[in-house]
Amino acid sequence: CSGFIFMFRKSAGLKPGESRLGKCLMIGLPFACGNGGFISPAGSPGNLIAQSLLQAQGVDVSFLQWFVMCLPFALIMCLLVSISLILIFKPEAMPTEAQQAVFAEKDKLGPMEGKEKKAIIIIIVTILLWFAGTWVKALNTTVVAGCAFFLMFMPGIDLMDWKSYVREADWNLLMMVGSVAVTMGCVNSTGAMTWIADKFFSGLGGMGIYAVMLIVGFVVCYLRVLIPTAPSVAAIFVPIMIGIAQIVGAQYTLALAMIPVFWAGATITLLYTEPIYLYTHGAGYYSASDLFKGGLVPTLLMIVIVAFGFPTWFHLFGF
Repeated sequence: CSGFIFMFRKSAGLKPGESRLGKCLMIGLPFACGNGGFISPAGSPGNLIAQSLLQAQGVDVSFLQWFVMCLPFALIMCLLVSISLILIFKPEAMPTEAQQAVFAEKDKLGPMEGKEKKAIIIIIVTILLWFAGTWVKALNTTVVAGCAFFLMFMPGIDLMDWKSYVREADWNLLMMVGSVAVTMGCVNSTGAMTWIADKFFSGLGGMGIYAVMLIVGFVVCYLRVLIPTAPSVAAIFVPIMIGIAQIVGAQYTLALAMIPVFWAGATITLLYTEPIYLYTHGAGYYSASDLFKGGLVPTLLMIVIVAFGFPTWFHLFGF
């Protein structure tokens, strides 16, 4: 996606600091990538952390269930952000010459190469196997992803090589994803999380679930901007949400736990604590204040939609 958008803005002659269309695209691209990660357990390392912590509580959400339950909220947030960017920044129409230049660049790419075809096949098969894991438990998200990862290194496929991977991989992130579930399992088994929830959130026990969801959603959403990576958001907040569920009602465990999972990727108010925006911010099309203005109203609306939508919608699927 980033390659296409960067080619588009270059071919269309969208000038940094001047083009309102460029501003919308450069804000929308990283937002869509982060927000889209909410749609499946494989969309973000934080999702896998949340899934593991929920399984430890007996809440087992299959790949298909996660996809069907979470897709509507990701689409609603994308729609709200798109409308907000258009209304606030009023992007200019792209000239016909610029459109022709974009199509000319596309034609220069030529037909797909062998490696590109192999990559597409592996990605499609991986997604299909993830969905099949709904019925075949051995095909869980991590196992399928691991097999696809291994296959890309195989002789004759050669989509990746080990030296490049070792050099470019974020090993701190990989180690954290593997260790968080173990650590939080220990915390839960000792009863420490129940004690924390009781001491700090016992006042929520007398409130209705929608009031609790509103308060928790607002707090998580705006504390999230102080935490720079999505996996950290899940690691910190999902156990707390599980503890709150023990106070307000265990049937709301999934609805509460999904609040930090959603805001881990859908944040669109502050720039410098979310690395995904720094990728496009460097091109000079928008400022930190532009991001805040474009994301403030959608964020506030979505806090309300999540608060009322998660418990009601998830209940239809037995959670």
